[in-house]
Formats: sequence, C-alpha cells, structure tokens
Amino acid sequence: MADLQIEFVADNSAVCRIIKTLNTIRVGDQAIPVKDPEPSAAPSEKPADSLAASPDNGANTAASNTRKTTGRRRGMRTSGSISAQYYAFDDKTPGNRDFRQPTFRLNFRARQMWDRDIAFRVRTRSRYDQREQSLSETIPASEWNNRLYELSLYYNDRNVPFNWRLGRMYSNHISTVGYLDGVQLQGNLSPQLGMGILAGTVPNRRTSAFDSKIQQYGVYTTVQTGDPRESQLQLTLAGAMSYAEGEINREFLYLFTNYQVGSRFSLYHSSELDINRGWRKELAGESATLSNLFISGRVALNNSVALGLSYDDRQNFWSYSTRSLADSLFDDATRRGMRMNASLKLPGRIRVYTNGGFRKRSGESREAWSYGGGISQHGLLWPGFGISLRGSGFDNRINQGNQGSFTLRQSFRSGHWFSYSAGNYYYKLRDGGGKRLTRWHRIYGYFDLMQQFFLTGEIEFNSGEDLDGRRYWVELGYRF
Repeated sequence: MADLQIEFVADNSAVCRIIKTLNTIRVGDQAIPVKDPEPSAAPSEKPADSLAASPDNGANTAASNTRKTTGRRRGMRTSGSISAQYYAFDDKTPGNRDFRQPTFRLNFRARQMWDRDIAFRVRTRSRYDQREQSLSETIPASEWNNRLYELSLYYNDRNVPFNWRLGRMYSNHISTVGYLDGVQLQGNLSPQLGMGILAGTVPNRRTSAFDSKIQQYGVYTTVQTGDPRESQLQLTLAGAMSYAEGEINREFLYLFTNYQVGSRFSLYHSSELDINRGWRKELAGESATLSNLFISGRVALNNSVALGLSYDDRQNFWSYSTRSLADSLFDDATRRGMRMNASLKLPGRIRVYTNGGFRKRSGESREAWSYGGGISQHGLLWPGFGISLRGSGFDNRINQGNQGSFTLRQSFRSGHWFSYSAGNYYYKLRDGGGKRLTRWHRIYGYFDLMQQFFLTGEIEFNSGEDLDGRRYWVELGYRF
C-alpha cells in the first residue's frame, strides 16, 4: 500500500511522513511497524546487490526494501514540487482579447541538512504572458513575468542557544514586514523564550528583483509554550522600522498572539501600531495610528458543531511611496468589519456551513454586507462520489449580486479524481444601473501518475455580459 517513516511519537498517535505510495491511504488501513536494521547489519556485510538475489519471499523482500528506504532518508529529507503549466483564454467577444500564459514553478525544501535542523527553501515562478494586442503603454502584447519568492537557508531549533535565517526570506516572527533580502538572528534564552533581530532590504514589489532602496530592520521577543495537540500559546512582540533614501518609510509596533487548545478552541490576534515621526506625523496629524487590528476565534462545541467569529479594523498608513500624494487622494478612511461562520456535520457524511459579515468605511452611511453557505455529501450513491451546493451574495452602496453553483466529484482509490461544476454570477448596479449575468461550466481532472508525477487540467466555458469565452489550464508536475 505505502511506505511510511515515523517522525514524532505521542502516547496514542504518531506523525508519519509518506515515503512511497502504491495506492491511496485511507482511514482504517493497518500499519505494520518495521524496525531499522541493527547496528551489526553493516552495509559491508550484505551489499545492496544481494537484496535482489535473495531467495526471501515477497513479505520479507518488502520489509527489506522498507528498511533500505528509511535508512537512506534518515538524514536530509526533501519535499516540494516542480511543474510546468499552460493557461489560455479564448475570447469570443468582438474585442478578441485572447490570452496565453506558459508558467514554470518550483517549490523545494530540504530539511535536516547535515543531521541538524538546518533547512533550505526555494520558491520561484517564471511566466510568459502573450496577448493578441497591447492593452496600454505599461501592458505590452508579450512580456516575461518572473518572481523569486524565497531563497533562504535557516537553522530553526528552539532547544539550542542560537538560530539564524538568511537570504530572500519571509520572517517567521514578524511576517507583516513581508519579504526581505537579509538576515535574521535569534538567541534562545530557553526553548520557550527567544529574542531576535532582522535586517535587510525590501525586494522590488512589482518584479521581485533585488532593490536596495528600502532598508528594513526589526527586533522581537517571542514566547511559545505547550503542545499544539493539547494546549499551546504563541506570543510575539516586535518593533520594525524601514527607511528609503535616508527618509523614514515606516516605523511600527507589532503584537501577535495565538492560543490553541487542540482542535476544540483557537484564538488569534494581530495588531500594528504605527509610530508617526517627522513628515509622517505632519501628514497623519497624530503621533500614533492603529493601522491594523484583527481578532479571530473558533470553538468546536462538539464533534459536529463549530462556530467562528472575527473582527477586522484596518487603516492605510503613510509611506515613502505615498508621501507625494495630495491629502485629497490618500485614502485614510478606517474600515471596520465583523464576520461569523458556522459548520455542522450531519449523519450520512453531510456537512453544512454558512458565513456572513459586514464591513463599514468611515465617512459612509452604508455598510457592505456579504454572506455565503453550502452543503456537501460524500458517498451517497457509491464510494468516491460527492456532491456539493454553494451560494453567496453581497450588497453595498455601488451594487448588489449573488452567485450559485454545484459540483459533482468522483474520486478513485488510485488517487485520481475529476469533477464537473456549473454556476452563474449575477449583479446589478444601483442608481438605475444595468444588470449583468454570466454563466459558466467547468470540468476538472487530477491524475496521480507513476513515480510521483501528477497531471491536472481544467476547461471552463463562460457566457454572458461580463465574460464570453473558454479557459484552458493544464499542469504537469513532479513531487519530491
């Protein structure tokens, strides 16, 4: 069925890594533990070639192969994928805005390098956009669009005194600063308490190329206690500052908390307080601005019912790139919103969910509302078959609308699956505006090929006032 390698062991469970699969792993499958070879069984005593010539039966041969696989992967482990994609849109309107887009993606991570908690990560994408005609001076008929999201080497072990991270990275403690070309250093006073600094430059946000215009710095203290499978608290208090050409770009304080009690309860919070000095204080009109506050909680009342509630309060902040804007063009309005969601599991593998919320912009008398819900069932007619219905809607000061869809899906034990979906999208403009309706049909397929290769594709047919044409998308990839 599959070869697994045990990563972590608890009293009543274990976390395993899938080494090789021959069929889909399902709940209820029996796991047979196989011990690693004894130290006395050195490779020199039994060469690898002798395994093929061994007269052992099939069960012993499978066990030998499992032992050989786990022995190879005791050190460095790799994961990720590499793929080639092709997307095309065939426009059926008189404008004939056909579009083609080949893409190459790489997402690779190596862990446990040199038998330590050192890891290497690279995520990149190369894309070539082809249009029938140029849309504007800044959007040509064809162009390369390349992105390097991450290229980092890091050592992350809270049980040792010193951790580090360097390269094109995304800070795991001050994520709000975004991507950074630089270094992060952390000293661990204990496995639960760490203090660190980071410094570097901000890549070009449009092209992701190296750019030294904006320098970014930060300091932080982080606390992590407990076990996420039982009860865990994560807390980070940080200060970050960035400068552009000798001028202040942004300075702010950051607070992050995350409390989790297994899968029964979770509470998440993040907030940013901008410190306004110099020209930022003159434009903002105050010494400090709460630019971001987000709180989200979830509670599982039992194995069938879960409820969630979130609150969001955001405000744009002045930066070096917006400094030259006129006050009348800068949007400093506060946007506050709240959202609720609920999910219910019923007998017969039926799941129902719903959500709804609003957002209000300061200075406006009307809130923007949105809502949605759905129901799904798996295995009603035969094994592997599922059906789902979804609906959503919105209502704001400019327009109102709704959309609905259904999906039929069939999965197979080999890992393949395909689906058929159909739906429509409708909205109308207020103040006597027109009505718009678009219908779509979509066929999607996923195929798990041999030797960790996979193939997936999608065809979508659209017809209506906003969109009239066909979309094609296919991807061939390999998983490490």
